[in-house]
Amino acid sequence: MQEITTDVKLEAKLINRLLEKMAEEDWNKHTTFKDWTPAEVVAHLYYFDLMAIYSYKDKDKFKSESEF
Repeated sequence: MQEITTDVKLEAKLINRLLEKMAEEDWNKHTTFKDWTPAEVVAHLYYFDLMAIYSYKDKDKFKSESEF
């Protein structure tokens, strides 16, 4: 688990460095990744990182959040 946590933290730092350099107007420009904007990509990553945390720390919250 420690190795996974370390990898996730490193990935977050790298992504953050990239995003910090972006101009505000670039957040809503479409990319070649499914035509998503950077804002949409970050929201997607945030949601699934949060769900991973719930699945480990709060199984009831994970279950309630994952039901559609």
